[in-house]
Amino acid sequence: MGLFFFAGDHETVENRLTNLVDARDVANALLLAYENSEASGRYLCSSTPIRVWDVMNIVKTSCPTHSCPKSFVEVEDSITYNTDKLQKLGWSFRPIDETIRDSVECYRDLGILN
Repeated sequence: MGLFFFAGDHETVENRLTNLVDARDVANALLLAYENSEASGRYLCSSTPIRVWDVMNIVKTSCPTHSCPKSFVEVEDSITYNTDKLQKLGWSFRPIDETIRDSVECYRDLGILN
């Protein structure tokens, strides 16, 4: 998950849909496709889209002392990626709140967040 969402130097950000994917889920997808003889072509690997506002609410819960954007500008968009092909191989993504919480913990351990 990119640092943009954690950067506390933005007062206002766009509340757009974003697609996040956990690196662990990407690794699982790669192994699944590699080990499955029926796999061929390209596969999209993504979670369900989530609004930046919702990401920041999860960040605030995980790291209440971190400064988050104070206001959000609504942006209409519709980003969807179809991961059915990958899911038919047996892939699934972990809950997005788990990904975000684990990212916060990782950034805290690295000294990026206080």
